[in-house]
Amino acid sequence: DGDYRDECFIYALENITPNGIIIIDNWKQASAGWPHWPETERLIKELNLKVTEYPQEGHPDWVTITVTR
Repeated sequence: DGDYRDECFIYALENITPNGIIIIDNWKQASAGWPHWPETERLIKELNLKVTEYPQEGHPDWVTITVTR
C-alpha cells in the first residue's frame, strides 16, 4: 500500500464483511512514512473500529495492527 495506504484502507472498509479483519503492517512506523496516513487513523477513530497491536520483538517501532469492522 505504501503511499496509497489511505486509499487502500478506504477500499478495504467498503468491501469488508461485518466482523472482517484488515491487517495493517508498519503501523505508525517512522521509516514507513507515518504519519502519512491521516485518513486511515481518522476513520479508525471515527468508526470506533477495534484495533489490536502486534509489536515485533527487538524492533520498538515495528507494529502490525488488525482492524476489526
